[in-house]
Amino acid sequence: AEAHGIECTPHIFGFGLIQYANLQLIGTLPNCNWMEYSYIPPEFLMTDPIEIDNDGNAVIPDKSGLGFDFDEEAFNKYKK
Repeated sequence: AEAHGIECTPHIFGFGLIQYANLQLIGTLPNCNWMEYSYIPPEFLMTDPIEIDNDGNAVIPDKSGLGFDFDEEAFNKYKK
């Protein structure tokens, strides 16, 4: 798509981990200006939701890995 000047938008539905992975992917695509973002709520099983800046852009976290930490307490509540 990039070689032909076509915008690319990955369509990924999910919460938490999936959204963080999608954000990292989008950050590598120079021809991607959109992120599909479902609300289930965004902080589900995460210590911090994806940050949205004043212009409405998702901020790519600078933490290691995908950029998030699991909420151990919430995870333990739903693991069974």
